[in-house]
This record gives sequence, structure tokens and C-alpha cells, in this order.
Amino acid sequence: MADVTNPKDLLGIRKPPLCLVPASANIQEAVVLALGAEKYGGIYNWRQRPVGAATYVSAALRHLAQWFDGEDFDAESGASHLAHARACLGICSMPAPRETWWMIALNRERAVI
Repeated sequence: MADVTNPKDLLGIRKPPLCLVPASANIQEAVVLALGAEKYGGIYNWRQRPVGAATYVSAALRHLAQWFDGEDFDAESGASHLAHARACLGICSMPAPRETWWMIALNRERAVI
């Protein structure tokens, strides 16, 4: 529990509580991101060239479907399908610098209301 008299606690309680994200999930996601860095040309390779959001959304959906169908681990990497899905969605949700936002959102449709 935060100490409401401690200035660090007063500021800290306003920030996202990262301790709520299971450490094992972060570790598994990091393993998958490292595999992707090796396979696709380096750490943060998705920041180097434009990639459509549909590429990552489709990959995440495939991993989720395989997991939901009873397959826990990806046949190629041996890593968790859920960790693969997290990595794909993490890349899509990554806040990009204003001048490179299009590198992920290249082929994402906007809702028409």
C-alpha cells in the first residue's frame, strides 16, 4: 500500500502499475521478440521498414487460433502461441514517434462513422 505522505508514493500511484503484469508473460514475450530479432533482421526490425498492421494482426490471430484449438507451442519456434500473440499485438500497440506512425498503421482501415 502506498504511503500517502511519501512524495514518491504520491506520484507513483498515478503511473501504470507494471507489477500487475505477470513477469512470466513478459519473459515469454521477450523470448519471442528475441526469436523475431534473429529471424527478421535485428532488434526493433519493425521500426526499420514499413510493415502493415494487418501483418501483425493476422499473425496474432493465427497464434490465438492455434492455441485455442489446443496447440500450446508454435511448431517452428517452440515458444508459446500466446507469447507470439502478445509480441505481435505489442508491436501494433507500440507508440511510435510522430514521423514514423505510418510504419505500423500502413494498411489499417479506419472506421467510418
